[in-house]
Amino acid sequence: MVSFLYQSNSALLQLGKGLFMTKTNLKTLAYTAIRHKIITCEYAPGTFLNEERLTEELRLSRTPVRDALSRLEQEGLIEIRPKRGIMVTPLSVNDIIVNDVNSFRLTLGKRA
Repeated sequence: MVSFLYQSNSALLQLGKGLFMTKTNLKTLAYTAIRHKIITCEYAPGTFLNEERLTEELRLSRTPVRDALSRLEQEGLIEIRPKRGIMVTPLSVNDIIVNDVNSFRLTLGKRA
């Protein structure tokens, strides 16, 4: 289980008993935190998210949260409905696996 603690522009990842400090930008921090909550069903499918509440919860400004939400919409994890809100889309195990594989490929591509 990975848990996130937020401190300015750094993320502390807790893996098992060890803590690892990783430098990351705020967009990635917001994206990772929201995605994690969607995949673990902390934000259940069909739930409407509130941008203002997300900014308060993550202690980030609106811009990185909006960028993260845009990326999550492109991946099909949320649906942004004008004048209605942001809805978490239903997920299947296959959706989660495909999403993780694509993220892994992007990470490898950036390092190559």
